[in-house]
Amino acid sequence: MKKLILILLLLILTMCKKEESEVEVILNSGNTEFNDVFKLKEKFKIKTDNKKEYDIFSINKIIEPNDSSYIICDNINNTILLISKSDNSSKIIAKTGIGPGEFEYLADVIFTKGKQIIGIDYSGFFNVYNASGNFLKKIKMAYEHRTPESITECKNGNLIIGAEKNLIDKSTKDSYHYTNFEERCYLNMYDKNFNLVKSFFNPDSKFDKTMSYFLRTQYKMFAPLTLIDDVIVSMLQDGLYNIYTFTCNGDLIKKYKVVSKNFHEFEFEKLTNHKVINGRSNFSIRKKGEVIASHSSPASIYSVNQYILVTIIEPYDNSFPQFSKMKLSFHLDIFMYKNNELIPMVSGINLDKEIIGVGRNNVIFMKKIDGSKRINDITIYKYKLSDLSELDL
Repeated sequence: MKKLILILLLLILTMCKKEESEVEVILNSGNTEFNDVFKLKEKFKIKTDNKKEYDIFSINKIIEPNDSSYIICDNINNTILLISKSDNSSKIIAKTGIGPGEFEYLADVIFTKGKQIIGIDYSGFFNVYNASGNFLKKIKMAYEHRTPESITECKNGNLIIGAEKNLIDKSTKDSYHYTNFEERCYLNMYDKNFNLVKSFFNPDSKFDKTMSYFLRTQYKMFAPLTLIDDVIVSMLQDGLYNIYTFTCNGDLIKKYKVVSKNFHEFEFEKLTNHKVINGRSNFSIRKKGEVIASHSSPASIYSVNQYILVTIIEPYDNSFPQFSKMKLSFHLDIFMYKNNELIPMVSGINLDKEIIGVGRNNVIFMKKIDGSKRINDITIYKYKLSDLSELDL
């Protein structure tokens, strides 16, 4: 009898723990406009063609390592620049190539607390530079992380790499095996010496049985993430509005199920009439050109002070975005993260600019949403986010 009571107590505790780790957050629609919450502080231009020394196609990230310079990342032309604020002079840190310090497919770049610049390549390696932009070393990642997309540094110096890990440990190019779908991970922790410590953040269980091939394509990063109070905050571009928080050891803190009228979730029911030819490929569905299952998707996630800024893109077809033929729209949702809780603040702020970085003194860098267009001399806008707790929203 005592054993039975003990088992029942354990079951109750387990159920309570599961409920506590998943919380529903209701994000109400409003009429808040961009200028209600953002104040323009400054704008400046980045030259896209500097006497043929470099050629910038687009800017996907800007970093402010100190008071005198910016680090510019163009992952289309595989270019990293160090630009002086005083005279707009520039130094090429990295460009396209296979030589020392060069990239074939530049994905992301960071400036570490140890004052190093680290770039990561989609083909699976790091390039490390000193603060002046001089190349130091190249480090190859484990093969199971074949397409790393992003890099972030925790306060303890660990690196969080956004990369789908769908192969078993110690897989090589010549010998590899796929994990089960539910065992895939989208975030990976590396220590200061670039050794893999842990992989975490599994796909949602709704995709376990039938829809795994719909998680193949994405807008920029499949698992955009940010850090706030040394907590990892991340989402997946799977058509579900779930925000996850993890410790910097990769342990789940909480899953927030966000309910929003401005977010259109993945329409599973539309998939029932499409015949699967080969479940391993996202190009395995017979298609006539229509959108199979359009949905909203997180385009980026940033933290500023105690706020989390989530940019939502729609309509998006995770399997065949190239056939959607619909103009994409962007809007911004803002949450407060306080006392380890996610508090909804503002929803549905229409955007004509995208966030490309957060600088010193919590300045937010933005640029016009330009898609794949080439623009001469890109204008960078520097904004400050208002204290939303003091506004009547």
